[in-house]
Amino acid sequence: GTQYGWSMGGDTVDTDRIEKWSYTSDGNATDIANLTIALEYAAGHSSATHGYTSGGISGGTNQTMINKFAFASTVNATNIGDRTVTGHGVGGCYSDTHGYTAASSESPFGTHGDRIDRFSFSSDGDSTDVGNLSQAGNYAVDCTQSATYGYRVGGAWPAINVIDRWQFASSADATDVGNLIENCHWPSASHSATHGYCAGGHDGSNKLNRIQKFSLASSANATDVGDLTSSTHGPGGTTSSTYGYAHGGTASSGNNNIINKYAYASDGNAADVGDLTETKRDCAGAEY
Repeated sequence: GTQYGWSMGGDTVDTDRIEKWSYTSDGNATDIANLTIALEYAAGHSSATHGYTSGGISGGTNQTMINKFAFASTVNATNIGDRTVTGHGVGGCYSDTHGYTAASSESPFGTHGDRIDRFSFSSDGDSTDVGNLSQAGNYAVDCTQSATYGYRVGGAWPAINVIDRWQFASSADATDVGNLIENCHWPSASHSATHGYCAGGHDGSNKLNRIQKFSLASSANATDVGDLTSSTHGPGGTTSSTYGYAHGGTASSGNNNIINKYAYASDGNAADVGDLTETKRDCAGAEY
């Protein structure tokens, strides 16, 4: 993205809010539209013109719906299709042409999914099952991508440290290509042109403030390159061309509304550059 980051839904408990903040100048987010229902633990995706959420949970009920909204307007989202399974705690990423979801907590509750779903950006419709992760899990919460691959970072339950990768060009299963520094679920994720990033999360016992980086060009483990402004699990993740962002989440004092920003060009700690319009965790992210 070059202009705006977006936050969709989240746990306040449950919100339908779609909000955005500027990538060109630091500042607070504004509330610009609504999802079709209040939703948390959903995946987020971005096409060239629209933002999407997939799956999630609303009022304690797992969802299959795919919501879509236009970046260029303040019109509310519409329901344009469904995932192949109901589930929340879904990881989301995207290619130039499709949105992808990976893992989820499925019905009955406690069932850990390993499915990789894909839906088209060019025509509205349901997703299809195109592969499986190397390990089932939920609360991956965020995935990230290169130009040719999708990545799932961490997950649960219990927390795991796996970095999975699958190819966009073919329907195929993911392979384990590296590890995070520790077991981690509920992180945010972003990507530069060369690296994937994982920020915050929970190791099963403690909230994390670590920003981790791993190469997209080779199979390699993640390294510690900085810290968020606080130890936080359940933040949403977005990416600009030069910075990664982690927004919201649960810190020691409870849910927060902080927008954290960290640079891709040099390793270092994140800075607090603005606030969401409400305190929340488990929100989906998109970028334009």
